[in-house]
Amino acid sequence: MDLIINRAFVSVLLLSIGGFIASSIYLLSEKLIFRITSARFMVFINTVVLLSFVIPFYFPVSISDGSEYCFTHYDLVILEGADLCSNFAAYWRSTFPFTDCIDHIWFVGVLLFFITKAILYVYTISRIKGKSFQIESDIWLEIFKNIRKEQQKKMYYWLEAMIHKALLP
Repeated sequence: MDLIINRAFVSVLLLSIGGFIASSIYLLSEKLIFRITSARFMVFINTVVLLSFVIPFYFPVSISDGSEYCFTHYDLVILEGADLCSNFAAYWRSTFPFTDCIDHIWFVGVLLFFITKAILYVYTISRIKGKSFQIESDIWLEIFKNIRKEQQKKMYYWLEAMIHKALLP
């Protein structure tokens, strides 16, 4: 189990680093890219940068430099008491045994936060659906059709006038 957690930690760490590097490069060159390319290409670049936090685009580079081999064949083991920082953390963890309780309280708080947000979302959607009405079943559809007809007539008369001006010298 610890081996799986170590590899998951390393993968998430590498994804975070890769996403940070990609987003940093993008933010530095955004103005230049925006001047040179189209809006569609900018959306594509934004998508790639966001996906770099999830998809391991660094994997081919990791294979070529040998780091992937190291991560799969060696475990990331952190020993308590190996240096001053670890000794400090281990000392406070042993001094205050309720730190595990704080972790559990934090986790329960996060779960309650997500549950309340989900309930608020469902409540908001149900209120919107309850208070709204369909435009098609009311007088608004007829008003909309009349406005469209007027706009089409105006466009037709405008086009006719433009053609008439173009044909007459």
